[in-house]
Amino acid sequence: MNTHPLLAAAISAAVASIAACGGDSLDNSSTGQAALVAQGQQIFRFDTFGDETQWTDKLRLHETISTKVDPTTALSVGLKVDAEALPPAVVQGIQNKTISLTDPATTVALIKLNAVVGIKGTVESVNGKDTLTRVGVTCALCHSTVDNSFAPGIGKRPDGWPNLQLTPGPSLPCRRR
Repeated sequence: MNTHPLLAAAISAAVASIAACGGDSLDNSSTGQAALVAQGQQIFRFDTFGDETQWTDKLRLHETISTKVDPTTALSVGLKVDAEALPPAVVQGIQNKTISLTDPATTVALIKLNAVVGIKGTVESVNGKDTLTRVGVTCALCHSTVDNSFAPGIGKRPDGWPNLQLTPGPSLPCRRR
């Protein structure tokens, strides 16, 4: 088959352009790979993709969490707490029971620390009290769990493992079927 010289030149230029995109312009070093992994982990753990509109503006979930959801209740429906996100004073307070796991204010404090796996919230001081003003859900809610090394539902998180204890209800986008 006889190919027109201009067509052959255009195809060659296109192939060269495509090859260049995958070449030296990408950082294939271990430092570059580590940075990409860290960026992906941040997105997976903390990006809500704007779903605060649903959970805060429409459903007003932040109000319910702030007033009715204590850590014991949250753990009972399968939410998880990343023990590695807890500062030593909080760990000690949970262990010696000076931090109440039956107070919704503790849930707000855990959300502020980014310790509740899959929940991203905005906590602001309102009249001198930490108040959950926005809440969203991340991929990690359904696709991370903890190893229970601290207590049931509290431990080190292995990302990518399904949260088999989560009882999400019908409205979560990643619910099990």
